[in-house]
Amino acid sequence: MCHLQNNYSQNSQSEFLERLNKFVINENLYGIQKLYENEKRLIPEKNPEKSSHFHNMTLALGHVRRIQGKNLPQKYHKSLVKYLLSIDSWGIYELRLFSNAMFIFDSPSLIPLAQTAIDRSKYYLKLPGYSDLLSTILSNALELLIENHDLESARKLIIQTKDSLNFEEPTQSKIKIVFLETLIAEQQNSELIDPTSPETVIAACYSLKAINWSNALNQYLQSWRKTHH
Repeated sequence: MCHLQNNYSQNSQSEFLERLNKFVINENLYGIQKLYENEKRLIPEKNPEKSSHFHNMTLALGHVRRIQGKNLPQKYHKSLVKYLLSIDSWGIYELRLFSNAMFIFDSPSLIPLAQTAIDRSKYYLKLPGYSDLLSTILSNALELLIENHDLESARKLIIQTKDSLNFEEPTQSKIKIVFLETLIAEQQNSELIDPTSPETVIAACYSLKAINWSNALNQYLQSWRKTHH
């Protein structure tokens, strides 16, 4: 699906997100506010909440509020949820939007949106980039659910994820999903179908010569053990 609305393309979305994320990494509040103001001026009067510029404005405003230690007004949160749930088939635009807006959503919103991402992007998974983007989104959603201590919802999402993605072709995000599954099982004292420990997943990354993957997972594990034991 190629999202073209108000002369807005996937390339335009990529350019905006690249600029936004650069400012976010540097906590450049002035830069984020300028993006917010620019996108706000471009929102059309007709169906504004369906506009790509409205979505961009909301992302920028969400980061402004986060840096200021304030919550995003509920009307913006609800508008993004309503838009994403209204799209019958998610293409790259919707997946990127959800991925970059994930920090805005609480668990009750995140769960149905993650499930929707699985259900409504399945027709595109064989196209280049879709499967990798979806697995990255789902691994990040799982991490947020775990951080929110909603382990049961995370466990259910993992079951759906493993039914949708091809884990025979490992990527960093897919390995992370398997790793998070072992942490949840360990915390809930539950058994996996294939008994695996977090350390086993880390060792497998070393075997694949994926040193950066294993180092990142090891750091996550050490932090997890400090806070959960």
